[in-house]
Amino acid sequence: YNIHQGVSRLMNIVVVILFATHLVGCLWHAIGVELDVDKATENCGYQEGDEYLDDGWICREGLNERGLGHKYVASLYWAFSTLTTVGYGDIAARTVGEQGFSMIMMLLGVSWYAYVVGSISAIIASFDRQNKQMRLKMLQVNTFIREAKLPPALGHRIRRYYEYLLSKRNNGLFGYDADEILMELSTSLRTDII
Repeated sequence: YNIHQGVSRLMNIVVVILFATHLVGCLWHAIGVELDVDKATENCGYQEGDEYLDDGWICREGLNERGLGHKYVASLYWAFSTLTTVGYGDIAARTVGEQGFSMIMMLLGVSWYAYVVGSISAIIASFDRQNKQMRLKMLQVNTFIREAKLPPALGHRIRRYYEYLLSKRNNGLFGYDADEILMELSTSLRTDII
């Protein structure tokens, strides 16, 4: 496939983000299940009207009776809001285990957020670098046309040709200059190819 390297890197970052968030969400769910379920009755540890701050987040959020899908979405929501450093606080850590896990995830989340922002900035810079090369080449072509005093129709055709050529290179259809690669090779390798 001829996918631009920046697009490929961006897709890779998105997949890693989704997988990491899924993993953190599953761990958060496991902590909630471990703290919530009374092994004998499989119910939350509180009675009607009791304070249940010692129970895990699944019981506190009233998700103990809900299906696994609801719990997964709530876990994923917590993971996204924690790892992106937003942390709304609507699903809060109140037990020691939850608080310890949350602090670790907050520290990782800050680092993760910095990594993602840095990576996306580098990808955008690579796009800009290619656009800058295109603009520079077109500036050279326009200077050549102007200094050679070419007729406007011919100048227009030359510009269109270079725009086409540069767009094909940026779309990955050419992606390389065979002459340049051949010139960089040693004489023996060049001879073997030709």
